[in-house]
Amino acid sequence: MRSELLDLDYWYWFCNMIFDYPGGLPLPNTNSTASYLSYEGSNIIYINGGEDPWQWASVRQWESELRPAVLVDCNDCGHCVDLYTPTPDDPPELKSARRTIANYIANWLD
Repeated sequence: MRSELLDLDYWYWFCNMIFDYPGGLPLPNTNSTASYLSYEGSNIIYINGGEDPWQWASVRQWESELRPAVLVDCNDCGHCVDLYTPTPDDPPELKSARRTIANYIANWLD
């Protein structure tokens, strides 16, 4: 789906080229940077599409019933796919994820 040439080295070069940072801009390791954070919120669902390039900057590990992670892993399941208008042709994985999300919200509102 994405070119192998669009790797981290490419994006490092690209960002430094368009923003013209003298000496280069060091990129943070988002996963290790965020891993020490302690989230205080609850009733948060972390939803990621299997083809979403932003999934790696999100929470992908199940934390608890009050902060679940849902991966929508199917063809053409990219960024915000769960928010699209449902259609009869949606993949079964997407339909299942939507039911899971709706169940969490319904339980939290009871």
